[in-house]
Amino acid sequence: MFKGKITVFEYEKNWSPLDVLMVILIVVGALAAALSPFY
Repeated sequence: MFKGKITVFEYEKNWSPLDVLMVILIVVGALAAALSPFY
């Protein structure tokens, strides 16, 4: 799992800003979905 994350960060250097933005939005969306029961 950690290896996968490290690989993603390594590939991120070659990504376009739009790709990075989409990944950030997905992560934020996942965090919001995980935290929604606490609100």
